[in-house]
Amino acid sequence: MKKIQIFILATALCLLFMFCTKDNCMTEAQTDCNCGDIYEPVCGCNGLTYPNECEAKCAGVRYFKRGDCVSNTITGY
Repeated sequence: MKKIQIFILATALCLLFMFCTKDNCMTEAQTDCNCGDIYEPVCGCNGLTYPNECEAKCAGVRYFKRGDCVSNTITGY
């Protein structure tokens, strides 16, 4: 039973990493965003930090996490 659980977990992780690559982390950027001046940084799947979720989505970033990336900050202010 334990081996089956480990196999399922390993398979799920492989699938997650296969779908969450830089190749599919971006979509078409939007031009009509009104994101405001709220600074709650997020790290995009492209390795860039955006001022907030709205700015990341506007830039076409599909996946992001809260907080700064280690480097490569986008500042719009």
